Amino acid sequence: MRNLKTKEQYKRLIKLFFAAVMLIGLCLLYAAVWIGCYNDTILQMPFYRRGNWVMILNYGILLAFFLHTYGGFKIGYLKNGNVLW
Repeated sequence: MRNLKTKEQYKRLIKLFFAAVMLIGLCLLYAAVWIGCYNDTILQMPFYRRGNWVMILNYGILLAFFLHTYGGFKIGYLKNGNVLW
């Protein structure tokens, strides 16, 4: 019984790690697109360092909220068909 409890702790830790990697990866992808494409197209007053960080942080907070709300963090719980539909 104790061995099963220990395995469950590690499974939850691994799922948390993968969810964090997914969130950070999506934020880094957004940061690359934001700084590389969108920030350059703002001609009148582009964002500088703090403005870019605020936009990336805002995206990360909204992404985490919606992923949590709609079950995007359920890695390993759902089958492939349930995730897609």
